[in-house]
Amino acid sequence: MLDALDTTTALDVRDGIVLSAGGARELSLGRLLAESTGRSHDHVEPAGASFALLQRREEKVAFVVDLEALGAIGTWPGLLAPRVGVLTGRGVDGPLRHVLASLTPPRLDLPDRTVIAPWLPGATTADAATLEEVRAMTGTTSLLSFASHGRECSINLPDGMICGRSREGRRPRVVHAATRMPPCLQGHGCYREDLSPSDLLPARELDADVVLVTACNAVALGGNAEPYEVSLALSLIEGTCRAVIGAVGSHAPHPEAASIVADELRADRDLGDATAALNAAGATLVDPFGRVGLLGDPGLRPVARANKRAA
Repeated sequence: MLDALDTTTALDVRDGIVLSAGGARELSLGRLLAESTGRSHDHVEPAGASFALLQRREEKVAFVVDLEALGAIGTWPGLLAPRVGVLTGRGVDGPLRHVLASLTPPRLDLPDRTVIAPWLPGATTADAATLEEVRAMTGTTSLLSFASHGRECSINLPDGMICGRSREGRRPRVVHAATRMPPCLQGHGCYREDLSPSDLLPARELDADVVLVTACNAVALGGNAEPYEVSLALSLIEGTCRAVIGAVGSHAPHPEAASIVADELRADRDLGDATAALNAAGATLVDPFGRVGLLGDPGLRPVARANKRAA
């Protein structure tokens, strides 16, 4: 798959550094990302990842890591290095797919869309408020923003749910003692007993470049309570989505979250700056329940790159 990357295009220089943790695969992916974006690269063993992040807490860090090493940290890496963005994924090729996606140019002239559940302010002016309306949206979205209740595995809507379950949906062979096993991995169906399988939309089927989710625990990697097999954020990056900005832990969303992120990206700022702006705004209202994290490259400017190619 590495041979499929077009290395003849101009260097896409990004802010910050690249840090990788894990084995030879993560070392190679970190080096690829760094060399393709004009950044320095450091590699550490999983046991040293937490200390390496703490040392770089003032820097913008693209952290390439597999899920096993991420779990060993024991918490969301952004709590150790606030400007970090995580590049990872499920399966053997998950980190590779995420790194390559972050280096792929976006499609051009894409609209932003918002999905706000009916029980929250703003639903009447949103692009969608129900699962039926989400399914009716056509075309790729640049920034797709969700405001609703949720958990690590899902976003709740009145008539259905955005589901993070993996394609396999099997019970993990090894489950950490602190991990909650959801009923869907035990053969009992979804925890929402009011829904049938047709009421569940796999998150990976959403057609969007960047997704913002202010439902609780949307980005809960490293400190996750449920297995990665049902992670909403990890499912999103298995589709067209290259980055997820999502709630870390229990969340009280900023009412202007979607506008804050959209304005940052349209102003030629990168995903790290957009995430930091939303965290700063959230801290003024509901700290620490306004905290969000980035699953993606913090140096990526998705909108600016599209605009430059269109010029």
